[in-house]
Amino acid sequence: MYGILMASGAAVGILAALANNSVMKKKSLSSVQNIDIFFGALYAFIFGIIGAKLFSIFGNLQYVFSGQLSLMDLISSGFVFYGGFVGGAFGILLYSKIYKIPIIEFFDRLVVGVPIGHAIGRMGCLCSGCCYGKPTDSAIGIVFAHPLDVSTPTGIKLVPTQIIEALSLVVIFAILIAVSHTVRKKGTVTFVYAMLYAAARFVIEFFRGDVRRVFNNTLTGSQIFSIIVLTVAIVAIIVYKVYIFKKKRQPE
Repeated sequence: MYGILMASGAAVGILAALANNSVMKKKSLSSVQNIDIFFGALYAFIFGIIGAKLFSIFGNLQYVFSGQLSLMDLISSGFVFYGGFVGGAFGILLYSKIYKIPIIEFFDRLVVGVPIGHAIGRMGCLCSGCCYGKPTDSAIGIVFAHPLDVSTPTGIKLVPTQIIEALSLVVIFAILIAVSHTVRKKGTVTFVYAMLYAAARFVIEFFRGDVRRVFNNTLTGSQIFSIIVLTVAIVAIIVYKVYIFKKKRQPE
């Protein structure tokens, strides 16, 4: 189910981006062609998978060196989303460069489908047992009996971080759809996605039980990356606002 839901998430994400772009083109809100959305998404998916796997491998090499995992176990293990984020962004940049697509608008049109695809992929994590939460006595806790991920605790209630993140991604998807149809400024959808997901992921990581923490055992690698993404997005918006303000004040 992990593989099926990962592939299904990618397919649904692409279809969502295509459907939203079609509606926007009818309203004259998009200049990007659906054929470019489709192939650009394929580039993003392929390079995203590569990036997600490389981040997973390099982030866990210490377990190979310590003898806790074999290299084959590491290669056949899961993925790291932020690695997919970086790889997918590279794929979009590459496609836009090759086919001369306006990069900022291209990102806006494609990123709409990312959260809904990611939400479905997270349910694959639930089926596998990976990305699990901390032990809890809460009524919402879930118990794994035979998870594919051998490191997942069994027989005890865990915070359902996979479900929580999936639900937050559905909300982000709805917000991006609304923003894409109401805000005309290019780059807005991309920045809103980056800020919302970074903020959501930062909070959810506090409830994860499968991650290593740094800085006096407080923050995870994904939280550090979330801070970087959130900071870059906020700075980019401020710089863009200042640029537009100065441009408007220039004499004709």
